[in-house]
Amino acid sequence: MKKILSLSTLLLLLSGCQVVNYFKEDHPEPSNYSAVHANEETEDISDARPQEAPQTNQENSKPSNDLFLDEQIIGESSYPNLALPEDAPEDLNQAINDYYTDKLSPKEQQASQTEISQDSLNKVLEYINSDDDLAELEVEVDLTQLTIDDQKLIVPRLIIPMDYSSAEKLAKNNDSRIINHALTELGNRLLLVAYQTPDDHLVPIHLVNAKHSLYYDEP
Repeated sequence: MKKILSLSTLLLLLSGCQVVNYFKEDHPEPSNYSAVHANEETEDISDARPQEAPQTNQENSKPSNDLFLDEQIIGESSYPNLALPEDAPEDLNQAINDYYTDKLSPKEQQASQTEISQDSLNKVLEYINSDDDLAELEVEVDLTQLTIDDQKLIVPRLIIPMDYSSAEKLAKNNDSRIINHALTELGNRLLLVAYQTPDDHLVPIHLVNAKHSLYYDEP
């Protein structure tokens, strides 16, 4: 089982890690995803309007102190809440919260409060499955609500129904490629990438938007 980053390393990562900017055009080829500083502005999403959070699925919910960012699954899902490793820092949620409030602009924060249509989620899967090797992963997508800085965020979960090492055998660099395909359709908003363990736990690897990495658990 992979070892989660120590809190000191995590805080350094959260304070310094940015991913390459993404520009949403007429379905361009996905850009390379890498941990570098971005020098250009992301797309203008100032016209986006926050929506009331959709109804969450209480049957899949746990007490908030056991959850990653008070996660509440939206609607129906075949998958449970996210599970963190046992050695995850106790103040992980607070560290993510601090990074979010310090580094993400109001425009970036607003983007993840807007609703996502089922058509957009379907297009995300179309992009992913357009790569033959990624199609073998049988990626699924659902929606979850995360709470950061008392904001209710609507975040798509890109779920790979196997562990990371098994996925890598089928499709190299699958996580970064899946992220780029999702950003092609969804623009600069937060998304999650998670893998299913052999004991059916759903483990998050990435919480990112087009510019920032809020959470990364090294596989």
